[in-house]
Amino acid sequence: MILKELLVPKRLLAASALIGRLPSGHKQYAVIEQEFLRRLAGWHGEQQAAYHLDQSSLQHSYQLHNVRLTFDEQIFEIDLMILTPQLVVIAEVKNFTGTLQFDPVFKQLIRISGNRHEGFANPLLQADRQRRMLLKWFTARHLPLPPVSYLVVIAHASTVLSTSGKDTQIGSVVCHAEQLETRLAQLLVRHTSNWADDTQLQRIGMMLLTEHQEATGDALTRFNVAANEIFRGICCPICRTFHLERHYGHWFCASCGRKAKDDHISAVLDYFLLFGPTMTNTQCQQFLCIDNRYLVSRILKQMQLNQGGNGHGIGRYYLAPPHEFFHQHYTLFRQRTSR
Repeated sequence: MILKELLVPKRLLAASALIGRLPSGHKQYAVIEQEFLRRLAGWHGEQQAAYHLDQSSLQHSYQLHNVRLTFDEQIFEIDLMILTPQLVVIAEVKNFTGTLQFDPVFKQLIRISGNRHEGFANPLLQADRQRRMLLKWFTARHLPLPPVSYLVVIAHASTVLSTSGKDTQIGSVVCHAEQLETRLAQLLVRHTSNWADDTQLQRIGMMLLTEHQEATGDALTRFNVAANEIFRGICCPICRTFHLERHYGHWFCASCGRKAKDDHISAVLDYFLLFGPTMTNTQCQQFLCIDNRYLVSRILKQMQLNQGGNGHGIGRYYLAPPHEFFHQHYTLFRQRTSR
C-alpha cells in the first residue's frame, strides 16, 4: 500500500519555473540549468524505481516516497521507505549514466565516462546516515525499534557497476532498479520474526506522514535572481513566447497559432513556486499580464484555489494548491533552441 505517493519534487518544479522565465543569456542561467537537469535526472530515476516496485509482488507493506524528517534540528531525506512487519527498508535512488565505480578504500563513488572521471558523495554513506537518523527518530518517539536495511538503487540497467576492491557489502547493497523486487525478497527471507503488526505499521506510517516536512526555499534568492528579471505573462508551451491573447475563452498564441483553454494554469503555479504560497488578484494580474480583475477572479475560481484574508477584494488572497495539484497540472520546462 502506498502511503505517500511519488510526486514531482517541489525543488525541481521551482528550478523549472525559474529557467523557463529567464533569458538564456542571464548570468545565472547555466547554473540554474545545471540544477534543473540534475534534479530532472533524479526525478526520472525515482520514477524508474517506483515503476519496478509497482510491478513487484510485495505484500503487507506500506510505501512512502520522498520522506523528509527532522531529528535534533537535523534534516534527513529518504527517497523510498518500505515498512514491513519484518523490517524497514530504505532506498537511496541514483540516476547515473556510464560506469560507476565504488571505491571501498576512500568511500567514494566515481563515474567514468570515456576518459573523464568524476567523484561523487558515496551513496552508501548517505543511506547509512539515513538509517541511523531514522532509528534515532523511532527512539525519540518511544516506538519499537525495527531492523532497518538500506539499498542503493541505480535507475537503469545500462549503467555499469564495478568496485575497485573485494568489499562484498557493496554487491549486497547496490542494485539496479529492475532487481529491486529480488533484493527486497532476499532481505525479507533473512528476517523471519516480526517487529510490528499491521496496526502498528499503519500508526507509524501515519506518524511519518504527519511529521514529513515539505522542502521550502526561495529560488530567486538562492540563485541571486531579481524579481524584475523574470519574464511575465502566460507562456506558450510550444514556441515559448509570453504574448498569449484571450479569444473567446481560449488563449491564442500569435507566434505559432496554438489555441488552448488552460495555459494560464502553469503560469499561476509559476508564481507560487517563485514568489511564495499566497497571491492576490492584483499580483496575479501583474504576473500574467492580464488587465482584467474579473477574468483573473474567474480563472482562479476555476482552479478551485482556497482563499484567505478578510472581506472582499483588498485583503483577500489565494493560497497555493496542494502538491498533488502541481504534480497533475504542471508542465516541466522543455529545452528550447532560442529565445
